[in-house]
Amino acid sequence: MLGQHEDLTRQNIMKAILQTAGPVSTHQTVKQNWRFLRMLSVKQFLSACSELEMINMGNVVSLEHSKIKIFVKRPPDEMQYLLEANPFLSTTEIYAYRFNRPSPKCITLDIQAALVNMGCVAEEHFRRPLT
Repeated sequence: MLGQHEDLTRQNIMKAILQTAGPVSTHQTVKQNWRFLRMLSVKQFLSACSELEMINMGNVVSLEHSKIKIFVKRPPDEMQYLLEANPFLSTTEIYAYRFNRPSPKCITLDIQAALVNMGCVAEEHFRRPLT
């Protein structure tokens, strides 16, 4: 679990990206959800995303006509072995819980629809009850 007094290290940025609610993370969602990352730059976010992409934990996508870079996380059922190999990032239980939470409001319905239409995220990953 991340605490508000964590360091702004790439490992902690990677952990925050994976533990942000919903199936996707953006620079904005990470900054909004983790107090210690309020000063996170886009460059630092994208560097951490690239590292996560290299170890096969998701993909960085760009929406057409937008400058927003979105990290699309792999579904929890595809992450068990990756998380076991990289326990510093998360546990399978925490990852699944966070992945299955509703996405932050800044991931608008238009962004969700675009990601579904691009085949990046299954539609059911955005259709969650707000419980």
